[in-house]
Amino acid sequence: MPKNKVSLNTYMDKEKNVYRLIDANFNRASEGLRVCEDISRFILDNKELSKDFKNLRHSLFLLKKTFPCQQLLQARDVDADVGREIKEGLKQNWQEVLIANFGRTKEALRCLEEFSQFLNPLEFKQIQEIRFKIYKIEKEVLQRI
Repeated sequence: MPKNKVSLNTYMDKEKNVYRLIDANFNRASEGLRVCEDISRFILDNKELSKDFKNLRHSLFLLKKTFPCQQLLQARDVDADVGREIKEGLKQNWQEVLIANFGRTKEALRCLEEFSQFLNPLEFKQIQEIRFKIYKIEKEVLQRI
């Protein structure tokens, strides 16, 4: 086979890995929202903010259900994840944890937004709206702490 030709198996692996990427970013965004929600609830003692994060997390969960869940799950391969060995910097306090999780959530949503354009274009705008809500909440919260 010529070097510039991609085999069907390689192409199929790449397609599977797109679902792996989607799965990882849904998980990452949900986890980031949960950490922000818990900080809002238990540290900031802010009922409204906690509710906002919970609603965003549930919206994301419903959006995930519009993707082919079986393909997402089958594409998950934690053992082969080359990023597992990359260490994160240690946080010094809860504020750094909050800031890191805002960042984690925004980055994951941006990735989901980019890939949903061709995988699930009907959900593209909803993911974008969630991302912009996070920008707004982040500004409000970080100005208060």
